[in-house]
Amino acid sequence: MELLTVLNIVGVIAFTLSGVLKGLKHQLDIFGIIVLGAITAIGGGIIRDLLLNKIPNTIISETDIYLSVTVSIIGYFIAQNLDSLGKLISITDALGLAAFVIIGAEAALTSKGIGLMGTAIMATLTGVGGGMIRDSLVRETPFVLKEDLYATLCVLGGMLYYYFAMYTEVPKTVYSNIIMIAIFLTRLLAIKYKVPLLFAYSNYDGYKIKLNYLKNIEIEKMGNLRETVKHNVQNLFYEYEKVIRQNPGEYMWQHNRWKN
Repeated sequence: MELLTVLNIVGVIAFTLSGVLKGLKHQLDIFGIIVLGAITAIGGGIIRDLLLNKIPNTIISETDIYLSVTVSIIGYFIAQNLDSLGKLISITDALGLAAFVIIGAEAALTSKGIGLMGTAIMATLTGVGGGMIRDSLVRETPFVLKEDLYATLCVLGGMLYYYFAMYTEVPKTVYSNIIMIAIFLTRLLAIKYKVPLLFAYSNYDGYKIKLNYLKNIEIEKMGNLRETVKHNVQNLFYEYEKVIRQNPGEYMWQHNRWKN
């Protein structure tokens, strides 16, 4: 069995369980549990494939849907009497996140014309898309908007995957496992110790690359989800703009706007 197939199975099971546990936390019936489990498992992949102008793989091959429904039903009966659902949700979500970042990055690399940032975006959407839909359905603020080291790990994981795939001879099995384990363990540490999101950047200092730390990033909650996203992304862009204005010669724009 190929590595990506194994990672997909791991991701589907883990994200389905996180959806099941979230549904039990909100006292949904078995139908609601199945819907929440399935949408968590396949939602991110569907968003990614549509953006890549592909028919979602879930529609072509229904294996993921059958697996998710089966896990949802089993999980519904097994997990009802479990304590500490919040902790279990975080652990299963972290495992699904780590697996799906690799799946998303590989999907981007197999599409023509996707560069570094495109790979990072596809990895992030695959990792957080299903969870965002899940949390929105139960009227919770998605993890990605309130947990500091969440989307950041997806972006970094996607970038690392692109680098290893394009510029090194390291076997795919090796770097895929390394990145997945690193994301999973870092996410668990962030949950346990409340690791903050740091705003930092690198620039050249003579012949050396210097890493500069500026500040901790605090997510500000606004009146609704749309305004929260808009406000915090805009604030982040302001910080990036300041850095770019200080070092305009070192700013790299990946998008090839002027192709001809």
